[in-house]
Amino acid sequence: MLVTQRDREVRCITAASLEVSFRVCQATVMRNGITIGQLARAVGVADSTIRFYERLGLLRPVGRTSGNYRYYGSDAADRLNFIRAAQASGFELKDIKSLLAFQDGRVAPCAEVRSLVNARLGGVRGQLRKLRHVERVLLEFQRACDRRPRAKSCPVLETLSPAIRRRARPR
Repeated sequence: MLVTQRDREVRCITAASLEVSFRVCQATVMRNGITIGQLARAVGVADSTIRFYERLGLLRPVGRTSGNYRYYGSDAADRLNFIRAAQASGFELKDIKSLLAFQDGRVAPCAEVRSLVNARLGGVRGQLRKLRHVERVLLEFQRACDRRPRAKSCPVLETLSPAIRRRARPR
């Protein structure tokens, strides 16, 4: 798709990464740069997302117009796409801030980036363990309901509530 507007052209292609689709857009900037609205449309995010990234220090406008509007340089779309790709890969915003700092430096700090990847991978594995536990509990609840489909009391509610368990027990 080719969209031509007064100050710029935007070419968008769809890319898939880690089974998550996201739009990768490249903006060709003419004159002073592009406004926050133009950048948001080019990359496919809300203006508020760009402002949020600015507050976190992930993205900086090149300057301000005489009307005090933010404007961004040609690298802003690439930086936003980097942020979105890193999020789609499972990185948290604090990690992305570090990755961007590494990227902005002159030396490729592979050891530090690998450390971030390992830490994030450890977090994901912990979440997966918790999710597997939740899955086992829910499957047990499902089996309990299947064993007592017409029971006067619900086995799931009995399990979750000590008060219901006490009332349901024969005395």
